[in-house]
Amino acid sequence: MPGGPSGARPVRSRSAAALLLISHDITVVAQSCHRVLVMYAGRIVEELPADGLRGAARHPYTRALLAAVPALDTDRDAPLAVIPGLPPEPGRTGAGCAFAARCAFADERCRTEEPIPVQVPVPVPVPVQAGIGYGHPARHRVACWHPQDGSGGEGSEHRPGPGAGDGRDVEVEAAGGGA
Repeated sequence: MPGGPSGARPVRSRSAAALLLISHDITVVAQSCHRVLVMYAGRIVEELPADGLRGAARHPYTRALLAAVPALDTDRDAPLAVIPGLPPEPGRTGAGCAFAARCAFADERCRTEEPIPVQVPVPVPVPVQAGIGYGHPARHRVACWHPQDGSGGEGSEHRPGPGAGDGRDVEVEAAGGGA
């Protein structure tokens, strides 16, 4: 459904209206919006064009969210993927990256120094309106000391180089569930 369930993109294009959609469903956001801001524990960890979400996500949390979305061909009897660990208590994120305790790539710097969002190259062609607003170029920012590249490995230490992973190369655990 390219315009999202309600066809929000065509309506916004005709009327030049803005839409702020806050959701835990990253698939609906990607289908309905031009730009995505991913938040974890009240902090923006990644900002990127929705059209590049699946192939350009660099923050381990964004990639874990994408990896946890089942595909249409996912075995219905298989446990769903989940992000290991628990989110921090509200107001108790402390120093460093709020996702560090759940991140497979975290080190001491992640636990003690909060990363600030840094501009990264947009590796996929994105229409101009998919950026900040009409007539502005698309941007991609990530707040991570170890942004991931397309190979699933770590990006350059002075963040970041271009990457284009599919978001499914992060560690997630299977969680049983069922009726």
